[in-house]
Amino acid sequence: MCVVMSSEPQCPFMVNGVEYKLGYYLGDEIYPRWATIVKSLQHSPENDLKRRQFKRAQEAARKDVERAFGVLKGKWKILHRPAKQMHPQSLRKIMHACIILHSMILKWAGQAILLEHIEDPPSDEQLEEVILCQLRSRTTHDNFRADLIEHLEHLSQQYNANNPNN
Repeated sequence: MCVVMSSEPQCPFMVNGVEYKLGYYLGDEIYPRWATIVKSLQHSPENDLKRRQFKRAQEAARKDVERAFGVLKGKWKILHRPAKQMHPQSLRKIMHACIILHSMILKWAGQAILLEHIEDPPSDEQLEEVILCQLRSRTTHDNFRADLIEHLEHLSQQYNANNPNN
């Protein structure tokens, strides 16, 4: 919900020589073609290696996220409740609490991964409509996915050049 409420942190990054300003989520075919949702390709022709490679990589990464959420759901039954019935702010607090508790358990077990915490910027109501239009941009979604496909192909070529025996 933070994407729609314009409280996501700015996190500029480059893909295929193009700068993107907002982070993104991995989604499947049920999600809209928004600028911040990277969906898999529904059809990737057998002869299009780049698109097939992107499809495999995106789907594998999305499954990793789903497995991580499954770990949280396995520990805290509150996450079994339908999210649509919760207020977005309550859902956010519940998720943060579960992630923090999970991180504390890992820390006590000596398996912690420490990441930098980024505070959410305050919301500006005048910008919300502009941001919502940017988020819903199908053109940006399509361009970003095309840039990711090219970027993944470039990384694959670099790997193959550095590891000729593979």
